[in-house]
Amino acid sequence: MKKIYSLILLTVMAFSTYAATVTVVSVGNTFSPSTINVSVGDSIQFNITNAHDVVEVSMATYNANGNTSNGGFTLPFGGGNLNGLAAGTYYYVCTPHAAGGMKGTITVTAAPP
Repeated sequence: MKKIYSLILLTVMAFSTYAATVTVVSVGNTFSPSTINVSVGDSIQFNITNAHDVVEVSMATYNANGNTSNGGFTLPFGGGNLNGLAAGTYYYVCTPHAAGGMKGTITVTAAPP
């Protein structure tokens, strides 16, 4: 019985050590937090109102407060869960409110070995 308990405990510890979830909410016409730092394998949960969506854009579009998708991730109005991002920097906006600056960045780093 001790072996089974130890195996279960190690399995739970392994999963809880490496995966995290960051929650983003909408506050008026802003994302909070707007700057997200996660590791590969982590999840980002967007709990935003039905007036907002999430669309990945290029850095140039982000800097210009534009809303043209670069073909990357999208989440519908009301949000959802974002998983499986590779290491890198991602820029995202709310399409109806990008001109007003409703945008954010996600920096994903490789998990330590």
